[in-house]
Amino acid sequence: MIQVIFLIIICLFLTLLEIKGFNYGLKISFILIFIFSAIRYDYGNDFQSYLQSYESIKGIDLNILVEMDSHWEPGWLILYFVFSFFFLNFQFIIIFISLLNCLVFYNLIKRNISRNYYWLAIFIFLISPNLFLIQLSTLRQNLSILLFILSVDYIVNKKLGKYLIINLLGLSFHSSAFILF
Repeated sequence: MIQVIFLIIICLFLTLLEIKGFNYGLKISFILIFIFSAIRYDYGNDFQSYLQSYESIKGIDLNILVEMDSHWEPGWLILYFVFSFFFLNFQFIIIFISLLNCLVFYNLIKRNISRNYYWLAIFIFLISPNLFLIQLSTLRQNLSILLFILSVDYIVNKKLGKYLIINLLGLSFHSSAFILF
C-alpha cells in the first residue's frame, strides 16, 4: 500500500505542475501508473485463478477452446488464445490491460477535464477503490468497463449501432455488461 500512496503523491505533484504550465504532468503520471500496474504480480483475489486458467489452456487449439465447458466468457478465452498463440506469458495480458486502461482514462481526462483540475481527476482515479485499485484485480470486468467508456461518445452522438457493437464486445469479456443494453 505504501507504493500506491507514493504513486498518488508523485502523480498529484506532476498534475499540479500542469497548472503552472508544465505540459507533460498528466502524460508522465499515466506512464508511471502504467509501469506500476503493468509490473504487478499476484495482486487481488482473482489473479491466481486467471493465471491458472491461462496456463491450463496454453497450446489448446481454438476450436477445442470454444467447445470447452468453461465458466469464462468467450471474449476472455479468445484473448487467452491470442496471447498463448504468440507464446506470451500471462504477464503480457496484464501489460495489455494496463496499457488499455491508461490510454482510455488518460483520454477521458484529457478530453473532459480542465487542465486546472487534472490533479483532482488523478486523485479520484487513484484513490477511489472502485476505479484504479479494483481494476487491478478485476481484469474481465475492467475490459468491459473500458469498452463501455469508449462507447459513450457513440451513444451521445446517436450512433446506436457502434455503441451496441462495442458493448457486445464488452459483454464477451464479462456478463455484467449485459446491463448496458
